[in-house]
Amino acid sequence: MSDQQQGVSPAFASAFQTYQKCISAIEKKIVERFTGRPIGMTQEDYEKVPLRMEKVFRGLALEKRLTLAFDWMFESRETSNWTYDLRENSQTHLASLIAHIGNVPLSTVENYFAEIQNDQELFEHIRTLSITKRNNGNPTDPVPRFGRRLGWYALARICKPKIIVETGLDKGLGSVTFAAALKRNIAEGYPGHYYGLDIHKHTGFLLTGPYAPYGTVIIKDSVEFLASFKEQIDLLILDGCHHAEHEEKELALAEPLLTPTSIIVSDTSQDPILDFARRTGREFQLFIEKSKDYWLPGVGNTIAFPCRTRRDGFENKPMPRGAAQSSCSINSQKM
Repeated sequence: MSDQQQGVSPAFASAFQTYQKCISAIEKKIVERFTGRPIGMTQEDYEKVPLRMEKVFRGLALEKRLTLAFDWMFESRETSNWTYDLRENSQTHLASLIAHIGNVPLSTVENYFAEIQNDQELFEHIRTLSITKRNNGNPTDPVPRFGRRLGWYALARICKPKIIVETGLDKGLGSVTFAAALKRNIAEGYPGHYYGLDIHKHTGFLLTGPYAPYGTVIIKDSVEFLASFKEQIDLLILDGCHHAEHEEKELALAEPLLTPTSIIVSDTSQDPILDFARRTGREFQLFIEKSKDYWLPGVGNTIAFPCRTRRDGFENKPMPRGAAQSSCSINSQKM
């Protein structure tokens, strides 16, 4: 009988097949260890494998990863590009990094974090659209979990960029996050616009309604877009194709469009942006998220930004004690 004749859904059958493949892979690894290959473990060592497995699973249980994973499988609607909140200490670490990049007090960044976390208009916008629309055919959760995007928002509020470019959109959580920042910047007299790039249709659907005027979604490969783009880019977010070679192409094409104060953030590989930072005389930092009550630990953000010694206000003259001058002198002219 087929799976459907037995009353088993195709999705469940696929998940069970994946489970069987995992078990087969474990069995294969055990057989490989016992046969054919020279190894540095004795029979007595192998007899302790079950004990080590128990330690691993106990550690996962203590971290609640297994329980959280099962909860997520049956409670979330997401199938890719998962979203989550940050632990309190991880959020503080991110705020401290953004304060260093922007050369502003930690309290300034924390206030910007609170600004978006208490934005009820934005929350309702995300909730409503996530219920009624799908990301490229995939469902999304109607709960705004910003994670590392809190840092993106704070950077946009601190630096007041005129042009933001993001590659890779998914449902557009980053898009609408930047739009919310630009909306407030413009109200304060600092113009700016966001460009979001993706090769898949129906992505970036959150950038609609009251947030649509502040950004543009472009369905085009990022390399093709950057090759023809003529404006200076103040804030560049690379979160599209997660291959080092592709990111190297993006950075090479974006470099002539960047200013000395431009900031580049990557959600992908570390080496290309590290090499770029070295080549262009920028500082480099890696921030690794720590997710809150979620099965996935979190991902890393690599950031290249202007060196402290080259920032306005730091050359050949010390800053007065207690003074805070932003390094992001991107958009100093008001509307």
